[in-house]
Amino acid sequence: MKFPFSKRELTSSFYDEQDNTASFIWTKISGPESYKIENYDSSITLIINLLNGTYEFEFAAKDSLGLVGKDTISIHVELKPLIIKEIIFKDLVWVYDEWGEVYMTIPSFYYLAEAGRPYQVFVLQKNSEWMEVKNAYNYENSYSYYPANNLYIGLTIYFNPSDPPIPSTVKVVFQ
Repeated sequence: MKFPFSKRELTSSFYDEQDNTASFIWTKISGPESYKIENYDSSITLIINLLNGTYEFEFAAKDSLGLVGKDTISIHVELKPLIIKEIIFKDLVWVYDEWGEVYMTIPSFYYLAEAGRPYQVFVLQKNSEWMEVKNAYNYENSYSYYPANNLYIGLTIYFNPSDPPIPSTVKVVFQ
């Protein structure tokens, strides 16, 4: 698989007929030296600091009886300078959850954002004007967002009033 990002989430699963508990371990088999496995002992982990090149990682699961299962994944990284000033996401759908919150998520946004590069989020209004979305701690605004991070890779935008524009267009402007 090819990825133009310096980070990648790896997910694996484990099945044991006897329902024995398992321990997990991710290890790098080959590839450039610059990398970090964030949760090497979990079935889901994030690999960060990837450079151009091909990596091979091994996932091993061990049950309580000592039986081990292993699998490998190869990742080819081709990093290119990010010169994107803005990204527009069209026709996004708002979700109403059981607590009455209205939100939408841009999945995998964390992979698009350069580490440490600030950005602003805007939602297109019915009057064709862009309204800035403020961070999640500013409850005075119609919109708020939780930034994507290495634990949650999607950008989630919340709408406070009960009638959000449907469908919505979101613009992310990078500084």
